Amino acid sequence: MNIEQIFELPNFRTQLGELRKNKTEKSTEDWWKEFNGKHSILTDITRKDEYVGVGNDKRLVKKAKEIVTFQKKITNTAIAFMFGKPVKLSMRNEEEAIEEPFNSLKQMWRDTKLDYFNRELMRHGSVETEVAELWYVEEAETGFKPRVKLISEKEGYAFYPNWSGTGDMDAFVVEFKKADATGKKNLDCVAIYTAAEITEAVKTSSDWEVETKPNPFGKIPAVLYQQDAREWGDVQTLIDRLEMMISRHADTNDYFAGPILKVWGKLKEAPNKSQDAKSLQFDADFDDDGKERKADAEYLTWMHTPESLKLEYNIIRELIYELTHTPEISFGKVKGLGNVSGIALTLLFLDPIIKAMNKEEIYGKGLQRRVNLMKAILGTIDTSKKKLYDQLDVDIEFQSILPNNIPEVVSTLADAKVAGIISTSEAIRQNPQVSNAQQVEEELKSEASLQGGSFEL
Repeated sequence: MNIEQIFELPNFRTQLGELRKNKTEKSTEDWWKEFNGKHSILTDITRKDEYVGVGNDKRLVKKAKEIVTFQKKITNTAIAFMFGKPVKLSMRNEEEAIEEPFNSLKQMWRDTKLDYFNRELMRHGSVETEVAELWYVEEAETGFKPRVKLISEKEGYAFYPNWSGTGDMDAFVVEFKKADATGKKNLDCVAIYTAAEITEAVKTSSDWEVETKPNPFGKIPAVLYQQDAREWGDVQTLIDRLEMMISRHADTNDYFAGPILKVWGKLKEAPNKSQDAKSLQFDADFDDDGKERKADAEYLTWMHTPESLKLEYNIIRELIYELTHTPEISFGKVKGLGNVSGIALTLLFLDPIIKAMNKEEIYGKGLQRRVNLMKAILGTIDTSKKKLYDQLDVDIEFQSILPNNIPEVVSTLADAKVAGIISTSEAIRQNPQVSNAQQVEEELKSEASLQGGSFEL
């Protein structure tokens, strides 16, 4: 049902019940536990600590429960390749009058700290598979200030959209709790956002108290981000297996990794650890027939290393990285790379780059909707420029975190300029050493005129 049909239902309780049909149940609490290192091996019955021995010899034997937080590694690396460098906003319009609204939008982006918010947003979305941002305006001494809030289950919200028959989101529902006037009781609250109205309801002992007001923005002030599974979902069983292998091997090491001395005969006295020249001395020892027994000692060692265990460990570890498109970028892996070219570096990290490009299907569309929503909010705050904000066309470009080979880039730009296939102005803009292209261009013109020459563009 579309939202108009739902609002025609007899009362708010019925309307909310219909909207709740779109709510999907997820195991977000368990997923956050996986992310934060509270893994199943900690409660696995086969890893339960046991008492051995009887009487005075009874003691507790603790089994190793090793945790490997691949979940954080996979998620944080994906965030770094997606939002490690801030997204770049550029204006497609050529009209000079549009430049001021564009600067206002970029200032709003900075004021709401969206470059940092993006990473937090993706972290919650990577764990919960569904996350949203909710925009609102609060009044301040200097005027109205746009604000954004992260909407996720970890933050205490239940949320779900309503889709129209054409597949568009025509309502966004947020459920949460807030303290009553006494601060001793939490009240159930619901907010329903449509393009036309904002409906807020608080549950009382008998019914819902409902208040509806116009939506000043003319757009649903929420952006929803969804992905099919948690970031490490495809490899969770492999992580469980790896942790069990490491834990069992740790137990084996506890028993057998330390030196074990096997002795034949009567050892007179074991050597002291502070002695420089250690030796073993034996007393004479005889069997029942009066024949002297041989006295000797040697260390017990494993005759065979667990090669199959090592092989399985390496295979599982490699699969975890490969199936999640996560690069293994530890110091030991990259220390021998040297000064590689930009193309070689890109090819080396092609897998996570492809993953980030696929993620743009989710976050690219979401950020574009965010920009449109920000334009609507700014047009509401400053109605005199509303038409200009409507005309503003903003492009979003995701940036790579891979380092540039600056000499290679500058040399390529210089060659392109000499070949006549790029202007000096464009070469300056693309130079990674230049922070303000317009300023550098003016400085070069000034220097050229002082030297009696000309600066060619």
